[in-house]
Amino acid sequence: VLSEELEERVSGRTAEVLRRQRELRAFVDNTDAGVFLKNTNHRFVLYNRYLADLLHLPKDRGDDGTLGDYVPAKFAGYLEEQESEVVESRQSREIDFSGSLLGAPDRLFSLLLFPVIAQLGEVQGVGGILVDVSHHKELERELLAAKESAEAASRIKSDFLANISHEIRTPLNGVIGMADLLLRSNLTPDQASMAATIKTGGDGLLTVLNDVLDFSKIEAGKIVLGERPFSLRDAFFDAVKGLAPIAYKKGIE
Repeated sequence: VLSEELEERVSGRTAEVLRRQRELRAFVDNTDAGVFLKNTNHRFVLYNRYLADLLHLPKDRGDDGTLGDYVPAKFAGYLEEQESEVVESRQSREIDFSGSLLGAPDRLFSLLLFPVIAQLGEVQGVGGILVDVSHHKELERELLAAKESAEAASRIKSDFLANISHEIRTPLNGVIGMADLLLRSNLTPDQASMAATIKTGGDGLLTVLNDVLDFSKIEAGKIVLGERPFSLRDAFFDAVKGLAPIAYKKGIE
């Protein structure tokens, strides 16, 4: 009776272990990354379907071969050096490499290696997660290209604003200067008022041009706001004075 009870317990524990192994296998096989476990002699203990398809490993996974049996020796040797350093340092490390080392030149991979440490603190092997990062790298390149394109467009816009503003400022300064000379000459009151309006309008337009040039300072975060006293009456008068001829034509006082 005791023997039968022990056999039932062993059978139950064995079934439980097998169930957990199937769950673990299902988990790693349905991961969109290469997952593997090696012992300290660089021999495979476990790997998933993704890695088997990528490296053309045996599908039954009953093989305990090394990576050098399936990929170029140069890459296998380099990887084993990295695995040895992970075991010795007990520290994880991430490696990026071109897919050309695996016969896939149009792809990029990132490999995370980590030590597998038992409860007693002994390093039993090395685990690895291999991810195809080609899409992410392509997105990074596209974002970088878009950023550089936007910066170039911003520089072109700023240069255009600066050039056109300078082109307009030159003749505008001539208009303002002539209006100022007229105001110093013998004019009738009406003529003096019209000349003053021309000068005020020119000064206002010059201010607008200077503001346009300040856009580049705003984009660069270098604009500085200042404070100064002003007359609200004069500011209002200057704003509406230029509209007086239009209002006069419409018969508005």
